[in-house]
Amino acid sequence: MWLQQVRTTAGEAPAALPGPIRQMNEDTAMAEVAPTKPTEQLANPFRPGNGVRPPFLAGRDGLLAEFDAFVAEQPLHPNTTLTGLRGTGKTVLLAEFAAHAEQAGWVTLHREVGERHRDDGRLADALEEDVDALRRRLSPLAAVGQAVEEGARYLRPRRLTVGELGYEPAYEGRAAEAADRMRAALSGLDAAVRDSERAGALLLYDEAHLLADDRSRERYPLSGLLAAIGSVQKGEPKVRVILSGLPMLSLNLKRARTYAERMFRHVVVGNLARSDAWDALAIPLAASHRSFALSVVGEIVEGTAGYPYFLQFFGAYVCRSVASPDVSLDAYRAVEPALLHELDLAFFEDRFEVRRRPSSGCWKPWRAWRAASRSAGCTRPCLRSRDSTFSSAASSSVGSSTGRPAAPTTSRCRSSAPTSDGEPKLRKLRDL
Repeated sequence: MWLQQVRTTAGEAPAALPGPIRQMNEDTAMAEVAPTKPTEQLANPFRPGNGVRPPFLAGRDGLLAEFDAFVAEQPLHPNTTLTGLRGTGKTVLLAEFAAHAEQAGWVTLHREVGERHRDDGRLADALEEDVDALRRRLSPLAAVGQAVEEGARYLRPRRLTVGELGYEPAYEGRAAEAADRMRAALSGLDAAVRDSERAGALLLYDEAHLLADDRSRERYPLSGLLAAIGSVQKGEPKVRVILSGLPMLSLNLKRARTYAERMFRHVVVGNLARSDAWDALAIPLAASHRSFALSVVGEIVEGTAGYPYFLQFFGAYVCRSVASPDVSLDAYRAVEPALLHELDLAFFEDRFEVRRRPSSGCWKPWRAWRAASRSAGCTRPCLRSRDSTFSSAASSSVGSSTGRPAAPTTSRCRSSAPTSDGEPKLRKLRDL
């Protein structure tokens, strides 16, 4: 089943898109466009990037519906983990979750965790900052109180007077233990939510896989955070947390606290289904003055396997490289080698260089694949092609160790000169 594009006449604003319409003509262009001047610069409807919302968020309606239910009722698990490889759209989903939660009456804060938060104290500092920001939103009076408290802590006056009221601050130091500080911060936020008219407070932490306990250095940021969360969720949880990161996040949680599996619902974000991948390409095109032949969309969908970042990258590159608003299969195949070369340099090269001298035995197939690729005339290892495959052990190692998927199946070797028997040299990779 194929998607049919929707077009508007030149000069008119695109109308609201109807539901996807299917048709069976595989080789014709998806829709006709209004005549365009050859010198006119057409807009690119695709947006590859880090945390950039695509023009059409395809295939995530189910996750958004589940999240709406999560904030509307008391779920089985009061917290959620969002895990997946890089480029699957986790950051975009966190932003969507925050927007939906705000509409449902929650206050939210979205933070990207960094390397510095591996330290307990730094994480406690960040959590206290986040809690203070949320409490200021919950109550203007609380914002004034926080400002006075911070000023008093800095100036250290012996007595504070507001109108006819006055008191002598004690200047007690903050709790020495980072875990105690996090527990106190979340307890204060929970009390502030209960005193407000808001439904709850939601903390959304991205790159949370970095929060791994390090026993050798006696650093336990994740253990402290989990203990603090658990302390305020004994009854009806008004404070909830969503942690997003690479797949090792789930294992880090279990290593930190064995009861973490009862605190979190685990959601895995993966590639789009075939029909959703078609929507991700066709619906943005329908709102532009461009069109891809159905065979082109089919090749991109099959070649990327529905990997969200690749869908945006392929679409953006083709729109940038093909001058004509109507992209035929021949035009796509003409720019495909340059597209794959660009993808190889921008997406895979750095990860390969990091792993170019691996010591683990699981990388032996990778080294053999690299050697065979170079013997075929490539200056560096070639991406997987239609004419070759490489060991699944090497493929899975690349994906699991870097957080990035294996190379797209549409990639071709840059040099596949025929051997004496007429077969490309790269076919030898089947024996690895």
